[in-house]
Amino acid sequence: MVYLLIKHLHEEEGLGYRKISQKLNSWGIKTHRGKEWFNTSVFSVLKRKHQKDKRIEEQRLNVS
Repeated sequence: MVYLLIKHLHEEEGLGYRKISQKLNSWGIKTHRGKEWFNTSVFSVLKRKHQKDKRIEEQRLNVS
């Protein structure tokens, strides 16, 4: 859920990682560990999702 919000703010609204982290903190949304957001944590969410999707795609190609 948070990933979709971050993706929307980054891609659709054109916000940078720092602005996104400030918005998430102002809305009271915490990280999965209950901490405040930083620009690096926003970047990490997008990066991990991309890596996960890439791994899944590679596995699908290897099975075929």
